[in-house]
Amino acid sequence: AELITRFLERLARRLNKIKPHLVRSAAVKPEIATAYEVFGQDWPRWIKKGILDLVLPMAYSTDPEVVYNQIEKACREVGANHVWAGLRAYDVPVSGVVHRVRKLAPLNLGGYSFFSYDGVKNSPLFFKRVGESFLKR
Repeated sequence: AELITRFLERLARRLNKIKPHLVRSAAVKPEIATAYEVFGQDWPRWIKKGILDLVLPMAYSTDPEVVYNQIEKACREVGANHVWAGLRAYDVPVSGVVHRVRKLAPLNLGGYSFFSYDGVKNSPLFFKRVGESFLKR
């Protein structure tokens, strides 16, 4: 974890010189302890130190409660404005994605990301229904 953090610190310094207002983000494992211990992702530290601007916890569970709990914990840890929910969309019914978006809405997240584009790109219903869910909040 320390090696990755040092690398990201150096990268952030270089990127700041090249393009100072570039938004730095990373898709991360949503469980903080597992992210750190297994994958070397000390993402709460990366946000708190300003190495990254936002994280996208990959909350890909098929259980909506697990998804909510993971994203809510990330928001408590680093602030909702630094969290974009990474939601599973490729094999979840559109209604399931809409349900997750509506449940997460009160957290006032920085944004959302749907994985994977290949799984939904040919589904106009996906984009229509999910888009409408943001308007009905």
